[in-house]
Amino acid sequence: SATLRRDLSDLAAKGSRVLFNDVETAADGRSYNVARLLGPSGLAEPSYRKVHLVPFGEYVPLPRVFFFVRQVSSEIGTFAAANRPELLASADLRLGMGVCYEITYPSLVREEVARGANLLATISNDSWYGKAGAQAQHFAGAVLRSVETGRFLVRAAITGISGIVDDRGRIREELSADRAGILFGNVRPSEGATAWVRWGCWIPRGADALAVAVLLWGVVRWIRFRRPNTESRTP
Repeated sequence: SATLRRDLSDLAAKGSRVLFNDVETAADGRSYNVARLLGPSGLAEPSYRKVHLVPFGEYVPLPRVFFFVRQVSSEIGTFAAANRPELLASADLRLGMGVCYEITYPSLVREEVARGANLLATISNDSWYGKAGAQAQHFAGAVLRSVETGRFLVRAAITGISGIVDDRGRIREELSADRAGILFGNVRPSEGATAWVRWGCWIPRGADALAVAVLLWGVVRWIRFRRPNTESRTP
């Protein structure tokens, strides 16, 4: 609305940087779930378009197979997914975003940091999680992204847990679930690359290869030790 746009512009004019959620319609008519960063110099361009969409929430996968879904519910979106994440840049700030459950994807955040993100942020509406404990689980997943990448993270969640996490995964500030309030705290843009950012999936792949090698070595030793026993029983 015009009132919201005016309020956001007033905040930004006072030196603040405002992160908010929006819907963007491209020239080809496709719609994107986006995050925007508004600073004193205006909107950061490009906006962040969500990469990992929620199936049967933001889009219908395999629409020819699940053609009947939209007849059951009219609440399913028709968003398109971006091919890769974009950083939200404003002055010396390069923000790596995760919209809603995207923050649970280690590979997405790793790519953002590898491309230069010096601060992480996530915005989410957790109201649909209910009281089953998923709100705490969602926040815990966000904390892991700070540990993996060595970056501070700020999180704002409707009904969920909002907080500030430092670059070692320590929760500096926290607003518990189902509480309204404002968090104040300090964050520090960070540089450098952790082992996960440098080598990514080669670390778990190397661990898998080592585990397979140890397993094969054990099988070979087991066969070699059993063979004499078998031969001794042969008449």
